[in-house]
Amino acid sequence: MLIKDRLRKLLPLSLWNKLIIFKVNVKSIKYYLLRVFPVKSNKIVIVNYEGKGFGDNGKYIAQELLKNSDKYEIVW
Repeated sequence: MLIKDRLRKLLPLSLWNKLIIFKVNVKSIKYYLLRVFPVKSNKIVIVNYEGKGFGDNGKYIAQELLKNSDKYEIVW
């Protein structure tokens, strides 16, 4: 059983709902803060295995992009 399911059973419904609303608000704040920074149209961010590897689909996509064009900035 997941921790989320255990917490839901242990907490009263009103507290559980407040926790969910808090979680949603924290996620929203992160996205609004990130909008302050400019977006580069030629930058591509690739995440693979939580930043621990160079492989899977991201590897081959990055290789093809670099082979066909050097106008993109690829960040791992």
